Amino acid sequence: DLLFDRIAIPDNWFWVDLGNYYGAGASALTIHDNLYRLYFRPGKRPGQAAQVLRTEPPIPGLKFNNHMRTGEPGSGDNGYIYRAPEEFTAELRGTIPAGVSEFSIKGSIPDPALFTVQTFRKYLQQAGIAVTGRAKKLTTPQSYRQAALIHRTLSPQLKEIVYLLNKRSVNLYAEQLARTLAVRAGKRGNLTNGIQQIMNFLKQHEIPCEGVRLEDACGLSRNNLITARTIVRLLAAVRRATYFDSYFRSLTVAGDAKDIGHMKNFGTGTILAGNTYLKSGYIDGVRTLAGYLRNQNNEWVAFCLMANNFTVSYQKVDGIFKKMLIRLARK
Repeated sequence: DLLFDRIAIPDNWFWVDLGNYYGAGASALTIHDNLYRLYFRPGKRPGQAAQVLRTEPPIPGLKFNNHMRTGEPGSGDNGYIYRAPEEFTAELRGTIPAGVSEFSIKGSIPDPALFTVQTFRKYLQQAGIAVTGRAKKLTTPQSYRQAALIHRTLSPQLKEIVYLLNKRSVNLYAEQLARTLAVRAGKRGNLTNGIQQIMNFLKQHEIPCEGVRLEDACGLSRNNLITARTIVRLLAAVRRATYFDSYFRSLTVAGDAKDIGHMKNFGTGTILAGNTYLKSGYIDGVRTLAGYLRNQNNEWVAFCLMANNFTVSYQKVDGIFKKMLIRLARK
């Protein structure tokens, strides 16, 4: 776990995000995507308290101050988990819908490395192997020259990690990759060095960096700044790269019901369906779409659309974006 710095969370992420799955901190030793599911039993009527049932997987020592209420039937997940990094007491607020026997939301594991050790210890015991002492995490480098290697596990290929990162918008994977870029460059595995590698890539490919400020790798920070021009130039550079096919495969296909991406229903029944490959981004008041579009002349066009500081729903913004892309496709 010491391959990365101990600072798992960027300085300017919002408090409301940290305890939820999309705010999971980066850690070199990662398990279960650093997330768990928290199950509730909602009340029978809106406004009633929702009862905490369990977490899957069980997280030793994790406690909740529960203020979760029951919302209207069909109102969806409006629950939030408030928790500081490496703290094991979380505050639960918001609502979950009435009308179901159970409802789950996803949270971030407080200490993934420690939970990995605890999980491994449990499996050893279940296998009949005696284990003494409590599970603990070391915080200083150790010498392993006298240790015997029992097992080695390799990660999936990078293209498969990127596939899920883009299809499912897994913030954790982006944060992990940024720190890994730093390690591969011989630097300390931290966010600052990872961002520097990203900026070096942009400059090496003569992609304009004016107006660019990166404060994290996944886009959750509101202090990030980037221009549509930079994104489009980046997409054009990637189009010429040897790894383009793998990257292209990671984008969501608009109007393809079989796609696993979040934007698979975008453009259904229009010229965009099957001709638009895109990645979306969203935080409250900010919506972005970027990718490649094949127009009616069978020409590929890189695009990037951004909307900032809006007060309407993001679905309404998506409707405007759809009209703009349809016009682009018909040119």
